[in-house]
Amino acid sequence: MITKSESQPAGIAGLDVVESDNAKTATAAAKAVVVKPASEADLWIELQAQIDEFAVAKSICDFLEASPEELKRHTALYVRAKVTLKRGQIAYAEAQQAVATARKSSSGVLAGLDRTLKRLDAAVTDVMLSPMPLGTAILIAVVVAMFWLH
Repeated sequence: MITKSESQPAGIAGLDVVESDNAKTATAAAKAVVVKPASEADLWIELQAQIDEFAVAKSICDFLEASPEELKRHTALYVRAKVTLKRGQIAYAEAQQAVATARKSSSGVLAGLDRTLKRLDAAVTDVMLSPMPLGTAILIAVVVAMFWLH
């Protein structure tokens, strides 16, 4: 493998960008670039910096729970990851509660609007069916409609 010169930017802080041997023969646009950790310690530092992201925290917990030896070495990071997961679960539950509240609230508004529209329809129908000149009936219907909409 060939390490890129300093003129090429690294993908993630603390990681070296390495060009694969197969990429030497590929066209410039299709070169495969492999990101390789500079060291294991750098990788743990990078993960610690991103611990507040749910996906990173979940990956850390899954890895450490599967490796008791690593869990002993990174207990503090594991606890922080678990806190991030719990915060994510709480935020999700609060969002679900807000959605349920909004649905309940909007269904009440829609039911009230439906009742109002039915009363308006009945009032307009009564006015239109009453024996009076057409112009007067239309005027009354418009006034009733304006009353019900405000």
